[in-house]
Amino acid sequence: MNRIEFFKTHARNLFSVLESEYQYTFEEEKMYRYADLDWSVKLLYSSEVANLRIEIEQAPYYTDYGFTFGIQNLITKEDVIIFNIAHERQDTENKFLGNACELIFSNKEAVDLISGKEWQSYNKILIQK
Repeated sequence: MNRIEFFKTHARNLFSVLESEYQYTFEEEKMYRYADLDWSVKLLYSSEVANLRIEIEQAPYYTDYGFTFGIQNLITKEDVIIFNIAHERQDTENKFLGNACELIFSNKEAVDLISGKEWQSYNKILIQK
């Protein structure tokens, strides 16, 4: 199974904590294609309570972005990349996805951003592997 198919199969389940514990609503799954090939997939979540939007993307082809978990403050339009792991650093067994979820939700700064408890801008990626 390629990285995009693996992501589509497992990411919604792994990140369901956004809906169950943080009052986010799943908006949509977006597929991006290049030259008739899938090259990226993105999950979009929003929280009306916290005025935040989360984008979780797996872009392993034609870029070096890889997996990214980002959040946007819908009032100020500021963005923070909470987690990134470039595609060349992802393991072939796709264990990185579960590890990323665990690292994100065990990081106090990340949880404070996700929950809307405290917004803070960062000049760097909060968690990078």
